[in-house]
Amino acid sequence: MTTDVDPWEVFHYEVQMYSAMIKIRETIGSGKNWKISIQPKSTLIITPKSNKETSIPNKDLRSAMNAFIESKLLHIRILAEILLERGHYPDDVKLAHLLPNWEKDEELGILVNNLEKAYGTRKSKDTPCWTINKMVVHFTSFRLTSFGYRKIFETIDTPLKLCIKRVAELGGKPAILAEIHSVM
Repeated sequence: MTTDVDPWEVFHYEVQMYSAMIKIRETIGSGKNWKISIQPKSTLIITPKSNKETSIPNKDLRSAMNAFIESKLLHIRILAEILLERGHYPDDVKLAHLLPNWEKDEELGILVNNLEKAYGTRKSKDTPCWTINKMVVHFTSFRLTSFGYRKIFETIDTPLKLCIKRVAELGGKPAILAEIHSVM
């Protein structure tokens, strides 16, 4: 990988975006509902708590919540692809760019393996990887007008956070460590 950009800066940015989506959802969301709805008259509408204090129409708030959810899914995918070294192009950042000898750390090896099991693959139907690709990243015939992502977040959040935490510890990156600790 040849670039003037420090891969740690990119990784830190992705961790910041991932944790921000968690914090925003906890601040303005209601309940544990992580459902995206694009139907104009959906039976289930995510209405942020602050709706009473603003003049933003419900449909716009629903669209904003959908954007937050999709953003979290996108940043999960990016972080998982980095940590699982799934990049296919020479300029894709991989875990080895952050920690060249990461395989020597037994704890990180176990955490990466746990993340891989939780995340799945693009060919394993109904895994987080497959679902994110089919329902968010690519415009496929599998897309629905409404879909709940809570199960994906419940499956992937802990293994992803633990992996990020260990990578930050091994890399001596206190800012990344503080960021991930803020959502653990």
